[in-house]
Amino acid sequence: YVIEGRGVPAQVIARKSSTATPDEATMTALTQRLQQIVAAHPSTKDVRIVANARTRYQEVISLMDAARAAGLPNAALEGSASEEV
Repeated sequence: YVIEGRGVPAQVIARKSSTATPDEATMTALTQRLQQIVAAHPSTKDVRIVANARTRYQEVISLMDAARAAGLPNAALEGSASEEV
């Protein structure tokens, strides 16, 4: 997973590609990093999840849950640039 935004340096959180949903350690790291961003930018309430054609539904839901838990209640889903499936 890549976290990036205005005034936020890009950060990569490793994920296991073989699972349909993020493992607990990944979710914890992701949620904590998002909480740090919210603490540094308290007016931020939006998050955009960019998924590719192979992203599983449950993974998107897990990411939305992590964003809400971090204080980012407004999640938008966006498809990535075209790719072959």
